[in-house]
Amino acid sequence: MGKLKLINNQLVSKEGLSKKKLILLDELRLLYVFFPPTLKSWFVVSSTSNIQWLNLDALSADEIERFSSDYDQLIKEEKGFFLSDIKLIMADFHNNYSIFTLKDFKKAGINIFSILLSYRTERLQRLHQWLQTDPQVQMVGVMSQKALVNSRGFRRGNKVLDWDDLETLKVNTANLSTFLLLIPKGVSTGMFSFKQYKYTIGISEKKKEYYVAECDFWHSMAKDSNIRN
Repeated sequence: MGKLKLINNQLVSKEGLSKKKLILLDELRLLYVFFPPTLKSWFVVSSTSNIQWLNLDALSADEIERFSSDYDQLIKEEKGFFLSDIKLIMADFHNNYSIFTLKDFKKAGINIFSILLSYRTERLQRLHQWLQTDPQVQMVGVMSQKALVNSRGFRRGNKVLDWDDLETLKVNTANLSTFLLLIPKGVSTGMFSFKQYKYTIGISEKKKEYYVAECDFWHSMAKDSNIRN
């Protein structure tokens, strides 16, 4: 990722001489942090066998303040793990997404979590208004594979999985291909369980965290009490 610069509510990412990307921090609907599997702490709330993440908006304001304080210290010390392995996923109401590492913010001197906390109330108000429009997001995988996600569930072709029936998310990588699996309740994830592949989409490795975040986001929207003011 290129150089970052903060101007009021605008996070500007610059790559090369002319390419710029503008992110409005008060217009983000999705905020997720992804961690290496080896990092264990109180704030990791969701995981699979090979990936773990945190939906920042599933925390209370007090918990986010604690999270921000903890990470400010870790960013300064960089103890026990590499900041480049910890990713922040952002997406706005127009389904534009960005992926940064904590190392990007450290280099720029940006205290990103405390800044995001300052916009939390207005972001969540916009989120609840947006959800009233019955929105959905299209996931575009490899080989033109497509799926839709919304507050009701995951749809790929004529296969539909309601969020109430979701047990877990799983990311498989084999033969240089990456797949996102949505595992229904009661389905084994063992080697010889073929039912676990019913709700699957082949994805780009670069989009792995973003698509996991989207599925977890919509799953949490189906249980709106998870998003607290």
